Amino acid sequence: MLQAPDARVRQAAAFLGELGGAASASRLERQLVLEEARENHDGASVAEAITLALGRLKDAGARAGLVRRLERLVASKADPVDVNMVACSLWRMRHPELLTAIQRSLELLAISAPSCLRGLRVLLEKSPEELRAWAREPSVPIEDNTGVLAVLEEELPGVLLPMLPAFISALRNVQAG
Repeated sequence: MLQAPDARVRQAAAFLGELGGAASASRLERQLVLEEARENHDGASVAEAITLALGRLKDAGARAGLVRRLERLVASKADPVDVNMVACSLWRMRHPELLTAIQRSLELLAISAPSCLRGLRVLLEKSPEELRAWAREPSVPIEDNTGVLAVLEEELPGVLLPMLPAFISALRNVQAG
């Protein structure tokens, strides 16, 4: 199905690959590279489906594949929407080794770094208590605050639920000010 000319069939194959679990991660990543090389709308839509599928696999191979995708996107100065999608997919994995790749990507992107990528870095660096204090800090740029919330929208672990009021309060203070 991944070889089908119809992008919708290839998207469905990405979903089926997700159902295949860790054994499918390397095949999905190979297909991801092929879809990126198409440089058209169909390829981009299938690459998105594969990125989302890899993000739902709890496997070191899938994590590594997403990190490589992030590196390719950063190197090509790709659309921030694509970078944000990869950041949200990586959040589902929450592995300490991701922090190095995220920091490297942020350095390469500098000021134009998408907010979800910056938010992912904050989430990986901080404990829930540190995160709550960070959200209340008036000097934190609103873009960083909303970037964290955008990543959390992908998946909110129960341990981070108590810190949401700090983010909401910070956003209200910015709106009122």
